[in-house]
Amino acid sequence: MLLGVADTMMIGQLGVTELAVLTFANSLFYVPFVFGIGVLTAVSVFTASAGGSGDQAAGRASCRHGIYVATVLGLLLFAVLSLVSMNLELFRQPPEVEAMTGVYFRIIMASMVPALMSIALKNHADALDRPWPPFWIFLGGVVLNVFLNWVMIYGKLGCPMLGLEGGAWATLISRTAILIGMIVWLHGDANLRKWTPYRWFRRPVFPEIRKFLAIGFPASIQMLTEVSAFSAAGLMMGRFGATAMAAHQIALMCAATAFM
Repeated sequence: MLLGVADTMMIGQLGVTELAVLTFANSLFYVPFVFGIGVLTAVSVFTASAGGSGDQAAGRASCRHGIYVATVLGLLLFAVLSLVSMNLELFRQPPEVEAMTGVYFRIIMASMVPALMSIALKNHADALDRPWPPFWIFLGGVVLNVFLNWVMIYGKLGCPMLGLEGGAWATLISRTAILIGMIVWLHGDANLRKWTPYRWFRRPVFPEIRKFLAIGFPASIQMLTEVSAFSAAGLMMGRFGATAMAAHQIALMCAATAFM
């Protein structure tokens, strides 16, 4: 949520149309993203079960399967929504907003892969009663995102002024840094090392992944029904013009931050 707040505040300085683009892109992004988050709740279930029984091999398998599912799901969603980004006129948004959304949206969609992988690792750590280190790693990602926004959006420290696309690149880099930070921490923590996969790339155990999806998929549908209403409202604002979309982004971000 703080990543969204930072982007809203800093991209909003560029103008109304740029902030409207953020609204449009977020309306399309958060539906599949929250779907992925729901699927990955299964990591918490299986890791907690393994932790309760002291089964370290099962705990490592839960983490590995979570990474597999997050990676495949993220890549599939990126591929599908990249095609959608080439046909944005279907959503009947203001023409000036549609014209600026394509590249920005594709970069943001690419960030879904490291974001979902990070959430899988966070759920794994939370289930093992270690929520605070992931909190600080994710917060560090927010700080990095703010700094990169300043550098890339406004063209500081010798970087060319990238404007709206700079904000997208900052988000992608920050989410990738969070993922790297989570992996380094899990391998470096003496207590969690035995619960962390020794080898990340092993042949998937498909019966176990089916069990994983049997838990995660219903949770994802429940979360999807909630976020879809907010996304639909964002698209409806586009019928009133770019200014209405920008205002909606600010109002919704205030409400969503309070909710979180």
